[in-house]
Amino acid sequence: MPPQPTPLRAISGNQLPGCELSPYIRGQVIGQRECGQSPTEIARGINLSVSSVKYTLAQAPLRHEGKSIPRAPRKKSYTDTDERHLLRHVRANPKDTYKQALRRAA
Repeated sequence: MPPQPTPLRAISGNQLPGCELSPYIRGQVIGQRECGQSPTEIARGINLSVSSVKYTLAQAPLRHEGKSIPRAPRKKSYTDTDERHLLRHVRANPKDTYKQALRRAA
């Protein structure tokens, strides 16, 4: 059975839940692994979850100097054709309002 959390216990300010690891912590994880420690030993020593340590070690070759890997940007809600139609309409009718331009270009 996992240990039960102590109610009203002081929360450590060293680690925020759900935040990314700093490049320094990532370097510590990788360095300890190179010294031969297992992911479980690393997790206990740095106070991280074992899954965080394993993921950090798996992603290490993809990172440049320990920095976070950029996330995929949001997908566009319009196509290149839609953009071309809208620009063509706006250039032909510069006095149209935003609402009129969207209605007529679609």
